[in-house]
Amino acid sequence: MPIIEPEVLMNGAHSLERNFEVTAEVLHMVFSQINSQRVMLEGMILKPNMMLPGLQDAGQQHQQRISVEADATVRCLLRAVPAAVAGIAFLSGGKAGELASACLHAMNVRFKGRLPWALTFSFARAIQQPALEI
Repeated sequence: MPIIEPEVLMNGAHSLERNFEVTAEVLHMVFSQINSQRVMLEGMILKPNMMLPGLQDAGQQHQQRISVEADATVRCLLRAVPAAVAGIAFLSGGKAGELASACLHAMNVRFKGRLPWALTFSFARAIQQPALEI
C-alpha cells in the first residue's frame, strides 16, 4: 500500500490562508503525478499536514484556532484530494499531541458522515515528545 507524505512545514511567519494555498497546490501536483503513475487511489494512504499558520505567526489562542484549523484542513482536502483515496493519516506538523488530537477530533465530529475518507493520525513525534522530554 503506497503511503504518500506531502508535507507543508509550519516554519516561518506565513498565515493559515497561505498554508491552505500552498498545501492545495502541492496536493494537486501530487495527485497529478499519482494519476500519471496509475496508483490505485483506493489502495493508498495520504499523510498530509493540517492547515496551520507558521510558527512565527502569533495568531489566536490555541483553543480558538482548533475549529478554524479543522475547518480549513477539511476544506483544503475536499478541494484537492480525490474521494477514492482510502484514508488520510495526519502528521502533527510539530504541533503538541494534545492540540493535534483536538484538531483531528474537531474534524471528525464537525464533518461526521460528510467526508469521503477516514481521518486518523500519524502523530508519533507529537505523542512521544513528552516521554522523550522526561
